[in-house]
Amino acid sequence: MGSVIDVTFVSDVLAKDLQWYVSDEYTHSDHQAINFEIRHGKRMKRSRTRAERWAANRFDEEIFGEVLQQNTALEGSAENKAVQIGEKLRRACDASMPRYVVSQKRVPNFWWNSEIGECRKACLKARRRSQRNRNRSGYEQLHEEYKNARKKLHVAIMKSKCEHFKRLCNEADTNPWGGAHKTVISKVKCKRSPPISSSTLLDEIVTDLFPQNVSTANLPTVEIDTAEVPTVSEKEVRSCG
Repeated sequence: MGSVIDVTFVSDVLAKDLQWYVSDEYTHSDHQAINFEIRHGKRMKRSRTRAERWAANRFDEEIFGEVLQQNTALEGSAENKAVQIGEKLRRACDASMPRYVVSQKRVPNFWWNSEIGECRKACLKARRRSQRNRNRSGYEQLHEEYKNARKKLHVAIMKSKCEHFKRLCNEADTNPWGGAHKTVISKVKCKRSPPISSSTLLDEIVTDLFPQNVSTANLPTVEIDTAEVPTVSEKEVRSCG
């Protein structure tokens, strides 16, 4: 006779307050009943632990399979083997794709400044006043104030962008790898290859790029006429120092 595995899916919030057990009561069947109970006596708090996530859109199937094919014997009990399989899958995921990082810190735009911030506050305030007084007396005046505030905000943004662009152009002449380079690179949307962490794959790449014990018999010989090589003067040597 075969066995059937019963699985109950539950969120991490309810898992701590869930009682799950197989009942010993007779059910007039070949199967035993599964009972689970959720406690409501105390306030449930959301777990602060975050699940591990990877950027699946940058998944490399070849590297993933290469890591899984590495011979690692499983030892111990069934629980220990399950943990080892999870660790192996985690290593394969780390090797084939980068982890998904959630950043709570928002970086402001390169053209943002305090003047734009004040104009934005005034624009939002004027918009709220205009929306709240819709279909009331004085709405036309409030709406006109909102349009003027929005225009002022737009002018401030365009002015800041123009000044910042000129500053980046001047900086690019003196420091080509400075702010101008970083701004351009941040706008480039391209798929970056994840770092390779598989030792087997790294060995194959290094072996192909730097072969060992290469025979020099088949290499072409190059003859150099020393008479055609120009001499280097003492002045040229000192100028290099």
